[in-house]
Amino acid sequence: MPSHVIGEHLRIWLLQFVGFVVSHCQSKEIHDFELKDCYFLRDADLPCLREWMCFAIERNVHNLTLKVEIRMERLVIRIPQTILSCKNMMKLNLGNWDAILDMPDSTLLRVVNHAKFLSLSVPMTGVLTHALEGNLPSFPNLIRLEFGYDMFRHWVLLPDFLNNSPNMVVLILKKVN
Repeated sequence: MPSHVIGEHLRIWLLQFVGFVVSHCQSKEIHDFELKDCYFLRDADLPCLREWMCFAIERNVHNLTLKVEIRMERLVIRIPQTILSCKNMMKLNLGNWDAILDMPDSTLLRVVNHAKFLSLSVPMTGVLTHALEGNLPSFPNLIRLEFGYDMFRHWVLLPDFLNNSPNMVVLILKKVN
């Protein structure tokens, strides 16, 4: 069977399976919600990704990880504004793709400033560098930061993170080649 046919079967199975789980979940709280390495998804599946994010956010997710690569010129996913109400979120990892937020980019960081773990991909670091313009909020609980960079302009944000995160004990710098 050709690989594109296998990929399409996996795509359909994943959409149906996660849709089934989401529709039948009775839990009021979710600790971890991760979706990673789904290379066979298409841009037409983005509404499903948003629906799954909303599902996790509505259940006060503690750790939200989305690392999805979709084969298209530029992946654009709208992160729901309901992420602002997720008071228990301790870890947010938006992976290696560009995202458009239903709010100013700087607002997201101001809301997740209570997080203990933060992972910023290269695209997200680049967007925040321009959006924040040196106005990074305080991160009093942040103990681990994964900071993606690929050019010198991304370094501008790093000193602000170091100065505004008094309890940081782990800093991981991720260079993209």
